[in-house]
Amino acid sequence: MMKTFFILSVLYFLGGCATMNGEQPINKRNIAERLKCPVEKITITNVGDSTTRRADGCGRSETYAQISTGFGGSWIPMQDLGTRAAFDFNCEKSQLKMTPFTTGRQVGVEGCEKRAVYSYIQTGNNNWDWIADSVAK
Repeated sequence: MMKTFFILSVLYFLGGCATMNGEQPINKRNIAERLKCPVEKITITNVGDSTTRRADGCGRSETYAQISTGFGGSWIPMQDLGTRAAFDFNCEKSQLKMTPFTTGRQVGVEGCEKRAVYSYIQTGNNNWDWIADSVAK
């Protein structure tokens, strides 16, 4: 009886997850809740490397990074780079062009006659942020 309960629990958990190439799964139920969109309308794609994903659904999107923890790994939503770069550039978000590099955690941003490369790095215990690596005017 206990073994059956365990197997059913695992199957229930996996039912809400999306995996790509056998890697750590992303929980689609959590994404659906964050995007306010039904699970069946959520699509997940690679962005750059194998540790960065973009989730889309119902006209909304979020980017997720796989972060190593003491318990394996987990997927966290990345801070919105467009909002950050728009502030740094003193520029409207709609005027920015973003180009992910090989790792989805490095992105080139251009707009309003400015360019910068941003990296998504750990800035504290369980805290990750976009930091400008280089800025060209």
